[in-house]
Amino acid sequence: MFFPSKLISLTTTSLGALGLSSYLIPYELSNLFPNLQKIFSKNKSFYEQQNIKEFINKQKEILEKLESLFHNLSNGINAANTLKEQKSIEIKNTLDLIFKIEGEIDRLYKESVKVVEILNNLMEILSKQEKDKLENQTKLHELKQINQLSSSLKDYMSNMQKTIKEFKKIISDATQKNLKNNQSTDISGGAKSAGDEAKEKLKEIETTLSDKDQQLDKSLYKVNKSLMNLYLTEIKIEQIILDLEKSIVFLNLLSNFHNINLKFLNFEINEFIKKLNESRRDLQKFHEEWEVFKSKLFEFKNYEGIVKNSICINTQYKEKEKCDKINSERKII
Repeated sequence: MFFPSKLISLTTTSLGALGLSSYLIPYELSNLFPNLQKIFSKNKSFYEQQNIKEFINKQKEILEKLESLFHNLSNGINAANTLKEQKSIEIKNTLDLIFKIEGEIDRLYKESVKVVEILNNLMEILSKQEKDKLENQTKLHELKQINQLSSSLKDYMSNMQKTIKEFKKIISDATQKNLKNNQSTDISGGAKSAGDEAKEKLKEIETTLSDKDQQLDKSLYKVNKSLMNLYLTEIKIEQIILDLEKSIVFLNLLSNFHNINLKFLNFEINEFIKKLNESRRDLQKFHEEWEVFKSKLFEFKNYEGIVKNSICINTQYKEKEKCDKINSERKII
C-alpha cells in the first residue's frame, strides 16, 4: 500500500539531500577556498536567491504537514494502545467468565451426581418396601383364611358340644325317670332287672359324652387361643402394612422432589453450557480482532517511524536532539 507518508518521505529525502546540497555546496566551497568567494558572490543572481527562499518555504510547508501527520499518527497510536488495553481487559474478563462458568457447571454436575445416587438409594429402598408390603399382604390373606377356617371349626365344635350337652340332659332326665319307676315297683330276687341294665347303659353313655365334652372344652380352648394369636398377628401385620404404605408414600414424594431437583439442575447445566458456548465464541471473536489489531498497530508504528525520520531530515526542523535521542535508542535496541 502506498501511503502519502511514503511520498512525503521520498520528497523530503530528495529535497533534503539533493536540493540542499545543490544550493549549499557552493557556499561550503567558498568557505574552503577564499579565492572562490568573490566569484560566487559576484555571480550570485536574484534568481538563485529566489530559489533558496522557495526551497526554505517548501521545506517549512513539508515540515508542517509532516508534523501534523506525525501528531495524528501519535494520537492514533495512543488511542490504539488504549483500545489494546480495553481488548486485553475484554479477553481477560471473558476468560475469567469462562473459568467461572466451567466451575459452576462442575459444581452442578457433582451435585446432580449426588442427587442421582440419592434417587438410586431411594429406588432400592422403595423396591424392598414394595416387596415387603406384598409379602405381608400375602401373609395377611393366608392368616385371614386360617382364621376363617378356625372360626368354622370353633362353631362346629361348639355345636357338637351343645349337642352332647343336650344328649347328656336327655340321659340325665331318663335316668331320673327310671329311678322313680324303680322305687315305685317292688322287685324281689338277686337278678338284675331290665331297668338296672338300661340304667347302667345310660351311665356308660353319659360318661362317654362327658369325656367328649371335656375333650371339646380343651379343643375349644386351644382353638380360641389360636384365634386370639391369629387376631393379634393380623393386627401386627396390618400395622406393618400400614407403616409400609406410609413409608412408600413418603419415599415417592421424596423421589419426586429429587427428580424435580435433578431436572432443575440439568436445566441450569444446559443454561450454563449455552453461556459457555457464547463466551467461547466471544473469546474467539476477540482473539481474531486482537490479531488483526496487532497487525494494524505494527503498521501504524512503522509509518510513525517513517514520518519521524522524514521530520528529522527536514532542514527546517529545529529539535535535532530528539532525533539524536531516538537514533541512540534504536542503536541500543
